[in-house]
Amino acid sequence: MVEAEKRWNELIEPYKKVFQRDEDARCVRSILVEPLAKGFGVTIGSAMRRVLLSSLSGWAITRIKFRSTDMEFSSVPGMMQDVTDFVLNLKSLNLKGYFDQKKTFSFYAKGPCVVTAGMLAQEEALEVNNPEFVLGVLTQGGELDFEFTVEKGRGYVSSERFPRKNEPEIFLDAWFSPVRKVSFQVENARVGQNTDYEKLILRVETNGSVTPDEAVSEAADILRTQFGVFSLAPSSDESVQKSGDVQPVEDVEHKEHFPVDFYKPVSELDLSIRCLNCLKLENVTYVGDLVRLKEQDLMKTPNFGRKSFQDIQRILASMGLTLGMNVPNWPPKKVQKEEEKNDAS
Repeated sequence: MVEAEKRWNELIEPYKKVFQRDEDARCVRSILVEPLAKGFGVTIGSAMRRVLLSSLSGWAITRIKFRSTDMEFSSVPGMMQDVTDFVLNLKSLNLKGYFDQKKTFSFYAKGPCVVTAGMLAQEEALEVNNPEFVLGVLTQGGELDFEFTVEKGRGYVSSERFPRKNEPEIFLDAWFSPVRKVSFQVENARVGQNTDYEKLILRVETNGSVTPDEAVSEAADILRTQFGVFSLAPSSDESVQKSGDVQPVEDVEHKEHFPVDFYKPVSELDLSIRCLNCLKLENVTYVGDLVRLKEQDLMKTPNFGRKSFQDIQRILASMGLTLGMNVPNWPPKKVQKEEEKNDAS
C-alpha cells in the first residue's frame, strides 16, 4: 500500500488553463491541461468526452397534448406546419428548468403571428436558450393551444419509456444532454528539459443551458465517483482522524488548501441588495460557502429570481468557479470562528 502511494505521488500533477478561441464564450470553451504523464492525455480525454456526451443531466420536452387535435400526423387549423413538423421543432429547443424533475406548462397563441421558442417561457421556472428559434407560423384566425411537459434526465430516452395515460397525448424521444460537441487533441509538452510529457486540449460546446465549465465539472465529478470504488486509499476525513505523523485538522486547514477567492466575502461581489439578502438567508458569507450550494438550493430561496442566479453564475465563472462544487473541509476553523463571531454580534 505504501509502495503504491509512493508511485502515485511520483506522478507529476497537472494544472488546468481555460482559454477562449470562439466568439460565444458561454457555449464554447477550450481547456488546456498539462503536464500529463505519457498516455494520460488519451486516457483522460476519451473518458471525459464519453461522459460529457452521454451522461450529463439536462432538460427536454417529453410530452405534449394539443387541445385542438389528438393525432400526431394531423394538422392544427390555422398553422402552416403540421403536427409532425411542429413536434420536431420542439425537440430542437435548448431548455433549462428551475424546478424538481418534472413540470407541465400551458401555451396559447392566436394568429397571425410567428410562434418562437421564447414564447414558451411564460414562467420564471423555465428558461429557453434559443428564444428566436421558430416553432410555427399561425395564419389569420389560427389558434395554437396545447400543454407540454418538461423533464430532467440524462442522455437519450426513447418515448416508449415514458408512462402513458388514456389521453390523446404525444410523447417525444428526449435528448437531455446539454453538450453538443466534444473533441480533444493530445500534444507533446515540456517540463524543464524533459519532453516526455503530454498536454490535453479539450474543446466543449454546449447548448447554452449550462456553461462548458459547468459541464466539465459535472463530468469530472461523475468520473471521480465511478472510479472511487476501485481505490483502496482512505478518504481525506479518515486520513485526518488517524494518529501518528498526521497533523490534527486545526493545523492542516489553512488558506493554501483553498483558492484565494473562496475567502472573498459575497458582500464584495457585484450583486444586488436583494440577491445578497437571499444569500444571507442561506448563511452564505464567503464565496467558499456559495460554491457549495446547488442550483436547486438557490432557486428555492424566497425572493431569489433568475436574474440573481445568472449574475452569480457570471461572477463565479469569471473566477473559474461554479455552483455545486465538492469542497471537503470547508469552512476552515478560522472562517468558522469569524462566522460565529458575526452571528453573535
